[in-house]
Amino acid sequence: MVEEQSLEDDGGPPRRRLDAKRRRAELVRATIEILAEAGPREATVRAICARAGVSHGLLRHYFGSHKALVAAACHSLASDYDAELSRILDQGQGSARARLRGLFQLLFSERWIDDRTLGAWVSYWSLVRSDEEVAAIHRDYYGRQRLRIAGTLGRLAKEEGLSFDAGAEALAITALMDGLWLEHCLDSSSFAPEAAIALCEAWLERLTLAAPGRE
Repeated sequence: MVEEQSLEDDGGPPRRRLDAKRRRAELVRATIEILAEAGPREATVRAICARAGVSHGLLRHYFGSHKALVAAACHSLASDYDAELSRILDQGQGSARARLRGLFQLLFSERWIDDRTLGAWVSYWSLVRSDEEVAAIHRDYYGRQRLRIAGTLGRLAKEEGLSFDAGAEALAITALMDGLWLEHCLDSSSFAPEAAIALCEAWLERLTLAAPGRE
């Protein structure tokens, strides 16, 4: 497909825009911002296009429909977090224990516990219940998240000579992290981020102390 050309006439040959990629990114970003600030009901075509500074026609041109754009925004949210998990757990340096501690610290860092991030993820979770495409995105993302954590727990067991069910323990620590993250975001006065990190690390310590050694 021929890329859009610049409407500006500078006397030279028409310049190919980066607009196809940039405009898509702007629309996705605008959608996430509105989801974060006001929720799915306010993320209308009109509001998104006004925020991104594009016409309704461009939204349809790049995404086909409003529903597809919202799904792309949810995919972007999940992909960003998945990339962070990969960076820490798969590509990180140090032992498996150190990588898991790095994950706890990331999740409760200022970057991930602000109101806008909470708003975006609450909107995403609400759409999981009502939009099959978003639900499919979530199943894929959540499945990969647990696989990454299970893989790191499996490496931990190997490194420290322990025996436990890495898949089951990945489910447990994921639930603990998600619950602490959500509760802190909803009421930051309930406990400090450092307390949440300490609880996750205490869970990890109890797991390894209780696990039998490999024969």
